[in-house]
Amino acid sequence: MKRILVLSPHADDMEISCGGTVARFLEEGHEVFNMVFSFAEESIPEEFDITSTRIEERQAEEKLGTCTIQYKKTFQVRTFPSHRQEILDAMIISKLSIQPDIVLLPNSNDIHQDHKVIHQEGIRAFRHSTILGYENMWNSMGKSNMTTYIPLTKGHVDKKMRAIECYKSQLAKRPDLADTVKLIAGVRGSEIKVKYAEAFETIRYII
Repeated sequence: MKRILVLSPHADDMEISCGGTVARFLEEGHEVFNMVFSFAEESIPEEFDITSTRIEERQAEEKLGTCTIQYKKTFQVRTFPSHRQEILDAMIISKLSIQPDIVLLPNSNDIHQDHKVIHQEGIRAFRHSTILGYENMWNSMGKSNMTTYIPLTKGHVDKKMRAIECYKSQLAKRPDLADTVKLIAGVRGSEIKVKYAEAFETIRYII
């Protein structure tokens, strides 16, 4: 059994970027911990309640199979560069309490300011663990650096899709989100001759 920690800059990042992998890990009996740094209340569409993403996040995790423990922080969206030390300190606390074997975090080509901070501070905090950078196509720039593939079944992808569908506030802004995510899973699967997969940047791999 492995202990997997997902670093999610915003509440929906785990489900969108590596939800199928999380569903697979949970199905296989591994422990998955999700550390959420922001619920992005400032960017919720006006027609939704300010607490929408908190409720959606709980519902989405249940669709994946429920992470055993959740660590949730409340940094304001798009301000992470100003809170680097606080973010690193929170990661160190999680490192000591969880002692993860595998850490999933944004990859090095992700240009979102919040994602970039989580990537950089995550490597500092968890450099003694296997670290994989998950894919967010909307924020990626430069040459693809995805070299680790995790095959998924249709069941894993279905759980991922149901989890994403919980984020009504995000779907209101990006109605094509679910279809695009499923398409990416199919493309990544075709690259390794399976139906579906998720791809990751190999940052540190400890055998």
